[in-house]
Amino acid sequence: MRLSSGAAAVSAAAALLLFPAPAFADGPPVLAVKLAQHTEIRVSPTGATPHFEIENTSDTTATGVTLTVSVADLAPGVNLDGVGPGCAETDAVTVRCTLPDLVGSGGGFAYVEPVSLVAPQASAVTPAGSLTITLDSAESSAISKTFPVHTTLRGTDMALKVPSRVGPHGLYTNLPLTVVNFGLARERTKQFTITIPQGIGILDLNADPNCRYLGGTAVEQSHFGPVTVVCPLDVDLDPNAQYDLEESGGDLSRFILLLDKRTPGPLTYRGKATLETVNPDDDPSNNTGTFTTDAAANKLDVTVRAQPTTDSVTWTATDKGPSAATGWTADLVAPAGTTFRRTPGCQAPSATTLHCTSTDWIPPGASVSRTVRLDGTPTAGAAGSVTISGTGPSTETHPADNKAGFTLGSGTATGGQGGGGLPITGPSAVGGAVGAVGVVLFGVLLLFAGRRRSAH
Repeated sequence: MRLSSGAAAVSAAAALLLFPAPAFADGPPVLAVKLAQHTEIRVSPTGATPHFEIENTSDTTATGVTLTVSVADLAPGVNLDGVGPGCAETDAVTVRCTLPDLVGSGGGFAYVEPVSLVAPQASAVTPAGSLTITLDSAESSAISKTFPVHTTLRGTDMALKVPSRVGPHGLYTNLPLTVVNFGLARERTKQFTITIPQGIGILDLNADPNCRYLGGTAVEQSHFGPVTVVCPLDVDLDPNAQYDLEESGGDLSRFILLLDKRTPGPLTYRGKATLETVNPDDDPSNNTGTFTTDAAANKLDVTVRAQPTTDSVTWTATDKGPSAATGWTADLVAPAGTTFRRTPGCQAPSATTLHCTSTDWIPPGASVSRTVRLDGTPTAGAAGSVTISGTGPSTETHPADNKAGFTLGSGTATGGQGGGGLPITGPSAVGGAVGAVGVVLFGVLLLFAGRRRSAH
């Protein structure tokens, strides 16, 4: 349709009313400064780093922006403890910072931590003077704003909430961890550490490549203890806010505790989680928490064999599984006419008996051996013995093969027949462990997928 000249003029006027032409910026930048989240600065004996928000509220870009901090009006006992990036002390009471250009039209923001303050002798919440911020730019006049300062005994207080007891739910269970800011200012976390004991494992559903695993055994995507997990955590929290460590995009806890067929039980396992913050925490007592999880009853079969010579015996204990042994005790009796020599790791209740103990675990399929030397001439046909016990909470399924006799000089190995066939050794033992954990991981992933589907 073609408009007449009169109609076109009316339409043009209406368009100007509905869609006014953009205003051309002709005034100087308008800068503003405020404390993020608070109206005052609170300084504790461990220090404080106030966080300022700088804004250009005009349509004109501000260039050559500087921020100047005056600490001249701080009360005695509140000291300058450091300056932030891009800032420098120009004299004993002044810090000057260079800021980037601040664009206009509502897009000009900067966040600055120009100074750190500390009040070493603070003993109460009291007024402690003020801090003055001055903003300037190449296009505008300087503006200043003063912020009151108080000393306090409690400034930074981030806490890590750790459940005292978790699960288990079958072979895996969530480990819910929550960070809470109980402090007076917005604070940032740095990293967290989780310590897992021997016998159980941990799985990070986020598979964070920045996490470090110290010690332990990696099996597929999981790590079995004893292992310490150290992960970065860069999160800003306002006062009274909290942050749950969850898997990305879902509602599961980020970390899963794993138990498998090797886990000794019944036994309570104890772990620990610790949070670190960027600023020193005024109450570090709530940055660490311990948790426990209970493993169900399990079984094992430990066998012992004895290989004698003319003046010694070497005994070997083998764990045929399925559970690991959490240690061992070996009680030896010498053949008549002989006595034991001093043996490291053993006590001698008498010259003819030895009591040896260890807290070293024996994984399924693994063995432990010791050689004990003897003095004297054995009575003809006299036999000694070695008995293994103290292998942990898992039930011994064939106690008869925990004892082996020996005769010095016979050269004949005895014992170790057991009821579980040949011991699991080498790659088959590792394969069994991986297979067991693979089943657990498969179950976790099924649960993970189910939660995801139900969330949609």
